[in-house]
Amino acid sequence: MSFGLCINRNWALLTQENRLVQASAANDRSSEMLGVVIWSCRETGRAIVWCADHRDLAHYDGAPRGLTRVCVEAGDLVEVALMSDSAIRRCRSLKMVEPGYFPEIANELKGRTRAIAAA
Repeated sequence: MSFGLCINRNWALLTQENRLVQASAANDRSSEMLGVVIWSCRETGRAIVWCADHRDLAHYDGAPRGLTRVCVEAGDLVEVALMSDSAIRRCRSLKMVEPGYFPEIANELKGRTRAIAAA
């Protein structure tokens, strides 16, 4: 499966869900959507997520103290609850949807020589 097709597959899965989320998020500064982890740290639980809307990357700072840490790796498909935090897009929560959904994503992104257009 080619890189472009995989991203388009993500977008196709998310289009209808995002419309519902965007409509309900009009009064809330947070929203939920799917994304693919492109970087993670096992030690801290932090992760960077490429979201289905192809906008800014989302930063996850790990589970708050007292909550169980979600272990994710590059290529995992996750559902994130996003919130705007000034100039940085942050994940309020992160939930595993499908581990190993796109394991070669980091290498594919490193090898790109031009921008990836939204589907």
